Amino acid sequence: MKKFLQILPIFVVILMLFSCSRNYTKTQTLGFVKKDNIKAYLARLEKGYAFHNMPVTEKSTLDEIREYINARKDILYGDDENTFLFDSALIELYSSNFLKAFRMLREYMEKTGDTARTFYHVGEVLDSQFKYSGDNPLGLAALATRKTFPLPLDNDQHITIIAFNDLYPYKQMAPYLTDEILDRKELIYDLREDIKITQDYKLTRESLEAMYKTHTLLEEDIQELIKDTPSLDTITIDYLIAFYIHPYHQDFKRAAEYADMRNHKEWQKPRPEHRITNLMRAYLGVDRYEEVLDLYMYHIDAFREPAISDKNVNLLVSAAYAGLGDLDKSLEYLEKDFAITEIYYPEIMRNITSIEDFPTKGDMLYTLYELVFVFEEFDAFEKAGWFSEMEEVIERNIARFKHLEIFNR
Repeated sequence: MKKFLQILPIFVVILMLFSCSRNYTKTQTLGFVKKDNIKAYLARLEKGYAFHNMPVTEKSTLDEIREYINARKDILYGDDENTFLFDSALIELYSSNFLKAFRMLREYMEKTGDTARTFYHVGEVLDSQFKYSGDNPLGLAALATRKTFPLPLDNDQHITIIAFNDLYPYKQMAPYLTDEILDRKELIYDLREDIKITQDYKLTRESLEAMYKTHTLLEEDIQELIKDTPSLDTITIDYLIAFYIHPYHQDFKRAAEYADMRNHKEWQKPRPEHRITNLMRAYLGVDRYEEVLDLYMYHIDAFREPAISDKNVNLLVSAAYAGLGDLDKSLEYLEKDFAITEIYYPEIMRNITSIEDFPTKGDMLYTLYELVFVFEEFDAFEKAGWFSEMEEVIERNIARFKHLEIFNR
């Protein structure tokens, strides 16, 4: 009996270890991790920045989750490779490994067609870092839910998009917004009143000149504009181009048709740089790369320095060269674009009290978003075996900002 009592503690330890091996996995970061805890962390990641939820952003915890799901992939996911890819991409995204995360999320989106959740997470991360950078992807996320509203997002995510997206597509989404969303108390303004204002909005000459409200108009509004303007002048043509290149509408064939009606040498005010880059984007959308470069060469000397960065002019030129197969030139202009953009810290928006305080340089993370998700021309680098050269340019410029909190959580 005495001998049995001596070996009992050893037996208990072995039993405990056996039990742990079934329910826990030992990670290098924080020791034993329970499966249920990992699932809870993954659920928070999949919901992202939303009302009543905060994703995991601490690097050590994300490292642990990554280690766990790779070690126990078969148990957690079985044959569900797409969910594994999605969760893995989110770990990289919230770890601020942006190039890797964007590429993985694009792969996930192309495999599954899940535009809504892809752009929701990209948009929220961009918006949380620098206000306005996340507007377009967030709007695309909302629009992608129309056939199955509110899925695949939930109401908390939808209300988050509405609250933080200054370019929310009210007219397009109004028929789908339920009372449960419209009556949510988290919003500090009357959502129904906002929708009514947008629906009652009428285009004016001032709107056309400022290229205002292109994000929330409908095709019927544009057709009415054309009907009421038999002789299209440059201001009206530029508005039509802006409408058709906008991510919410995106009909590059129509945009290019209107671009062909315009005098390419005209430096129309106001916002002349914006008008020229819209022309460049219209032609990029239909693979007319020579015209993109002609516009650049003719007008670049007139561009103010901040607009070259803010409008991603060099990125457009880089995409055109990539489309033409000249990867050396494409890389040269890609370097120029990343060199004059910045990664901003969220607190910068709190110090803005006037337009003069607003940053003048483009947001590097939005540039990266466009490179991965918008301009397919950059796929030529990987096809030609040049991806490492492009990656080096991107990561070297991102490294200039590795002192920021976003990279050191």
